[in-house]
Amino acid sequence: MGGLPRPCSGYPGHQNSCPRLRRYDHQLCRTSRPRATTHRTLRRHRRLRSRHRRKRLRVWYICRLWCRRSRDCLCQAQRAIPRCVTGQMTQPSPLVLLAGMMCDGRLFKHMPPHIYLPITGHDTVEAIATDVLQNAPETFALGGLSMGGIVAMEVIRQAPDRITHLALMDTNCEAESDRVKAFRQPQIERALGGGLQSVMRDEMKPNYLADGPNRAKVLDLCMDMAMILGHDVFAAQSNALRDRPDQKDTLKNWCKPTLILCGEDDRMCPLHRHTLMAELMPQATLTVVPNAGHLPPLEQPDVTRTAIERWLH
Repeated sequence: MGGLPRPCSGYPGHQNSCPRLRRYDHQLCRTSRPRATTHRTLRRHRRLRSRHRRKRLRVWYICRLWCRRSRDCLCQAQRAIPRCVTGQMTQPSPLVLLAGMMCDGRLFKHMPPHIYLPITGHDTVEAIATDVLQNAPETFALGGLSMGGIVAMEVIRQAPDRITHLALMDTNCEAESDRVKAFRQPQIERALGGGLQSVMRDEMKPNYLADGPNRAKVLDLCMDMAMILGHDVFAAQSNALRDRPDQKDTLKNWCKPTLILCGEDDRMCPLHRHTLMAELMPQATLTVVPNAGHLPPLEQPDVTRTAIERWLH
């Protein structure tokens, strides 16, 4: 019962049931004032007795309800709870995931239920982000890895009100450096000339993964995804990455729940790029996945899935 007084036995308003009422009677008997004053005092004591009796009646009634645990009263109380408290507003938003360069939905095959949207139809980050918004739900949680994270930052720049959560994985918020830009055009020319497989094998895949027992299997999957997408997609995505805007100001203005995740041994997007993003967004959670390189969803799927589920809920 906590701080509630115990209900008295018998009729709860009986005058002998309460010490305070007895005190009122005692004070009244000792009154030796004129008759008019005595009547005023009497009326005052009657009001106090009546008020205290009503209070004790309320306490007694509450005690009865508590002891009996009336089903009708409990049901009535539950119906009075707003709907948003009973669970309708606690459902997580649908999750949209964007894969990295030359990857498809198989990149996220171990992740929680989600909607995969390709980023292969345009050669600018702005146009890709617009296409994502046209095909995504009205409001959703958004996650992207590598190039998918770059597109995700452009999406929250274009339509921040539609995004409820943001996950940036193994990505970069800065514009492309001149040193990296110098390699883009020779790679595009080699790929369009029929050398996509050699470009992926010699220049990109060695930087993807950390050493581990599943390295060869994951590399084979990456090669298969790249060959299915083809050289035209490679050229369009390379141009989009080369001309991408700097998004540091976008992240400074973002204040919703954010996950920043990266592999401990990622050489393409090292840890210092992710600490920069974490500094731009104080509300963000930085998660470093051990024994993983550029593709934690394939290298360490259990750790990555747990981090995403915690971020969503």
